[in-house]
Amino acid sequence: MSNRPGPLLAGVAALVVLGTVAAGLFVVGSPAAERRRQGDQTRVAHLGQIARAVNLHWTRHRAIPATLGDIVRDGQAALPQEDPVTGAGYEYRVIDARRFELCAHFEGASESAATGTFWHHRAGRQCFRLEVEDVHP
Repeated sequence: MSNRPGPLLAGVAALVVLGTVAAGLFVVGSPAAERRRQGDQTRVAHLGQIARAVNLHWTRHRAIPATLGDIVRDGQAALPQEDPVTGAGYEYRVIDARRFELCAHFEGASESAATGTFWHHRAGRQCFRLEVEDVHP
């Protein structure tokens, strides 16, 4: 029997490396989970941009736009209208003369600290009811 520590040392080193990788994935999350989280953050940012555009349209015309296309025709062509991952259109619905609703499908529940209290969402379809505000550009 040999007293060479080589194979034992290699086995211990491999276990340490595997443990470190597993701990890193546990703390940080998998790359797929990170992509889902970033997709949801982009959706929240898009809904915020749409809400600001509706408010700007309200300020200029004293009317809520009937469709998101009305905002684009009003000169805001860069308005995001589609989910960055699925390509599905965001849902926009006028409720009454001063309120509207924006909906999107989220892959996971938000962390309230990351999205703020208003844009807090659960996984799946989530709608946000908003009231128009005057914007001073």
